[in-house]
Amino acid sequence: MSEIDDLKKKTKETFELAGQLLSAQCQKFLNLWNQKDASSTKRLLLTGVVLAFLLLGFVSGTAAMMGSVVAGVGSKINQNGEQASLLQFVFQRRYTLPGKQKDGSFVFSNFERARDVKAWQAIAAHVEISEKRPASGKQSAQVTYFGGGEVSAFTLEDYFQGWGALRNWSSYESFRLYIFNPRNETERLILQIKDLEGKRYKEDLHVPGGSGKEFSIPVTKIGASINVRNIDQFSIFRWEPKNDLDFYFDDIRLVPKGFQEQEDARVAATRKPVAPAKERPVNMLNYGFASRKPAWTLADSGTLGEVVRIPFIVKNETTTFANDFPAEGGIPFPMGELKTPEQIQIHDAQGKNVPFEARILSRWPDGSIRWLGVSVRTTLPPMDGAGYYLDYGPNIQPETFPTGLNVEEDANSIAVSTGTMKVEFNKKSFYFFKRVSIDQNKNQTIELEEEVMADGALVLTFKGEEYQANLDKKTYTIEVEENGRERVVIKASSWFESAKGKRFCQAVLRYYFYSGKSFVKVSHTLVYTGYPENKYYDKYKGLNLPPNEPIGSFGLRLPHKFSVDPQKNQIQMGRNESGSEEFLLGNTLELYQTDYDHVVLEKDGAKTGLASRDGFYSGWLDVSKENFGVTVALRNLREEFPKAFRVDREKGEILIELWPEKSGVLDLSTTSNAMGPEDRARGNAFGLAKTHELLFYFHGNDPKEIQPADAVGPFMKPLVIRVNPYWMDATGALGRLYPTSDRFGTEEKMLSDLFDWAARHPKDFKWFGMLNFGDTLTWWRDEDDDQEYAGFGWHPIGRWGWYNCEGVGTHTGSLIQFARSGEWKYFEFGRNLARHIMDVDTVHYNTIENDSRLKGILNDEVSKVGSMHRHSGDHWSGRNEA
Repeated sequence: MSEIDDLKKKTKETFELAGQLLSAQCQKFLNLWNQKDASSTKRLLLTGVVLAFLLLGFVSGTAAMMGSVVAGVGSKINQNGEQASLLQFVFQRRYTLPGKQKDGSFVFSNFERARDVKAWQAIAAHVEISEKRPASGKQSAQVTYFGGGEVSAFTLEDYFQGWGALRNWSSYESFRLYIFNPRNETERLILQIKDLEGKRYKEDLHVPGGSGKEFSIPVTKIGASINVRNIDQFSIFRWEPKNDLDFYFDDIRLVPKGFQEQEDARVAATRKPVAPAKERPVNMLNYGFASRKPAWTLADSGTLGEVVRIPFIVKNETTTFANDFPAEGGIPFPMGELKTPEQIQIHDAQGKNVPFEARILSRWPDGSIRWLGVSVRTTLPPMDGAGYYLDYGPNIQPETFPTGLNVEEDANSIAVSTGTMKVEFNKKSFYFFKRVSIDQNKNQTIELEEEVMADGALVLTFKGEEYQANLDKKTYTIEVEENGRERVVIKASSWFESAKGKRFCQAVLRYYFYSGKSFVKVSHTLVYTGYPENKYYDKYKGLNLPPNEPIGSFGLRLPHKFSVDPQKNQIQMGRNESGSEEFLLGNTLELYQTDYDHVVLEKDGAKTGLASRDGFYSGWLDVSKENFGVTVALRNLREEFPKAFRVDREKGEILIELWPEKSGVLDLSTTSNAMGPEDRARGNAFGLAKTHELLFYFHGNDPKEIQPADAVGPFMKPLVIRVNPYWMDATGALGRLYPTSDRFGTEEKMLSDLFDWAARHPKDFKWFGMLNFGDTLTWWRDEDDDQEYAGFGWHPIGRWGWYNCEGVGTHTGSLIQFARSGEWKYFEFGRNLARHIMDVDTVHYNTIENDSRLKGILNDEVSKVGSMHRHSGDHWSGRNEA
């Protein structure tokens, strides 16, 4: 309420009161007049005259004062040397605060006098003087914040509004106050300081449990948000409190500049000299596990003695049944605790030991195990989970389980048997599979006539010519990278080579085999070794450089034995909504994912259907005949467009096109879009890589066997080991990691909402494509230094547009949130971003150093292996120049 409005209100009330008094006196005067009592009449007449003069004086004074207020001259000086208006002087409450002290500080309240609390307002709260928990002196203010409402506050407002007292804080260094929290848990209060223009400064005050804390906020920090020369109020409040809480306040003051240095000097002068402490070694990696270990230890575990037990869970995030499927992940250990994987065992919630595979991922500086990669088989219904325990201790001897895995290697080949499948690789030529056989008659023996696939080529086209990995006889290598009882990994790498002996781009593949399983997971990485043209970078202008070298297409060509009876060749296509769709083959069937929202299905060259937004194909197909079939699955088919599956009965092949030829060339050159602020077209794609993850499931036609959809589901959304977050924190393997907690519900919701906001943008704005998937944009604008756009939107300009996973808290932040919470959404987002930075954002091959056309002409700083790309504006999304 303004001073004029307040004046009008009080004037009206006074007039009403004066009118009532005057009316009463007039009535008495009439009564006496009627009684003809002369003496009484004279007295009454005199009283009326005096009252009339008083009323007239009040009206005149009020009008004069109102005029002075309007003119801005009706004011007086208060105790602090600042102006207070005459209206305030007459009507407002007066507060005598401790005020300015000899040391130069200004004390609003130290609560040593009962009247100190009268300056304060309690909103949905109660305040009183207390002898408990003072910071200094004998007393403090006990403030009870009431729960159940929207806000509960302890505020100093009328003091500023009524007297204008110390509105100007600019000559002070900091605002300080002391708060004691008697509860065991840390509690949050909110400090708000407001200026006369209504601008607000806010800061969270986290008060530790069972102790007091002095908060000091620099005036310069406050001045960044509000006008510190015209302060209107400050308050300390709780927002949406659930229950009543007590706090103790004391020593609320403004501290002058240089005060802290003087105080430190005074304390130092009275302190006795202390002998310097002896140096002692500090272990920077000691996270205090020794004191936490008893909580995780089973003191009496039968014949095993003392063991440490680590809980973890596995959850099936799919709508399919995961039958004895491998779940994988990393489990951390404190430094010095575990020396060898031979001292662990894993059992389910019922105490039954289960088979597992363990491999060391990293070690602590003392050589002990920091992270252990674990693979364990589990059976889970759709959207269901199960708990497991890993025990370790010096007396543990892991149980040996039977395994179907066996690796045979000689000078010419490597053969991996799983118990139900045998896959052979040629050491001389890189065929995708040299030979695949499965136990079709279930006699636990793989026989020659049970072969289901042979050879298979990794193919790539460049300038209209086909290149194959199996033609590389010079640099092709294949090795057994892991050889365990539950998991075997084979790694192969080579160049793509043409029939004329020319080489272009590299392939690196890893094959993952599991005991008892007739499927193999494949990680297929293409490394670009060509020259990505850049006509816009100033340093490249005028140089004799080769022409742009785009990739025409690349993928897998797998021979397949079809039935001679066309009616026996059945095909299933996975659907997002309806599960799967069945077809009779005919001669050809092709699924072509053109972009995120469009996919075309053609049978014998004619379109048979165009998928709608509500029913896209999910990325797998199954080709079966009388006695066996093969399922091929490609993770993230839609998101990593363009992609195509083609089944050709006449050619006898299944073609998996990771970049279809009909999409045009994969052009990695730098365009004009890379020209942005402070930089000129530094985009490059030297040594870029791209990894695709596939599953091949070979099966018979027995209905008892795992159905294709059930084999594919846990591959599309992997079964990930989720370690107890409190164990994660106890080990220190990720530093200090506080698990998600309801105690910090507001903060946890804020983090979750912020993540959801970031995660939905790629879906809402379709930030997809083979080389864009796993990245995000950063600039929302309608113009920049170089050009204007049609309207606000995400507009990439060179390296300023795409995040390239460089922002702190993108992939790392989401994966830490997964470690804290175990929620799938964080893992999926973080995995996609981590894969993108490992592939697209990192240089894998030094093109300049290894290409005679470029060496000595270009600086290889932009092409060194392990360095990071500076992206072009369109992020190499594969421009179609066909």
